[in-house]
Amino acid sequence: MKTPPIVSPQEWEAARERLLVEEKELTRARDALAAKRRRMPWTAVEKEYEFDGPEGRASLLDLFGGRRQLIVYRAFFEPGVFGWPEHACRGCSMVADHVGHLAHLNARDTTLAFASRAPQPYVERVKARMGWTMPWYPSATGSTPTSVWTSGTAQTPSSARATRCSAPTSSTPAATRRWEAPGATST
Repeated sequence: MKTPPIVSPQEWEAARERLLVEEKELTRARDALAAKRRRMPWTAVEKEYEFDGPEGRASLLDLFGGRRQLIVYRAFFEPGVFGWPEHACRGCSMVADHVGHLAHLNARDTTLAFASRAPQPYVERVKARMGWTMPWYPSATGSTPTSVWTSGTAQTPSSARATRCSAPTSSTPAATRRWEAPGATST
């Protein structure tokens, strides 16, 4: 690798000023894109989803915890995931390891919840072993909310479909295969 040239402080300052112009352009473009994302239309969640919480059954509405916004992280912790039943997906576990104190999100009228297909006793065991404290809800019906999560169909580009945690089974007809990716979505 070729190292950058050694220059005078004045030359460095001029180069830094040119770079700053580009950085500000990028910031404005990113801000404009974020504004477009906030203006995206909404869709109604028609299906009734049920989860098994520590206190029993919970609806998707219950996951909001009385707050206006909900971020759901779809964690791969289920049969077929590497390390099951002792471990969740490696990437999802890394995300869980980095969930900090939720008071700052909660103060902004936002709830963060993890969700997966693993039964509640498995979730509680892994949470206790790893020291995780975030709310985590297994699906009571065995399906996760694909209408509001990072999911799609076989028509989705293969690069978006591929995950290191799961893949469609070969017995599923190609046109109806669903894919899921770990990740968060807000509702």
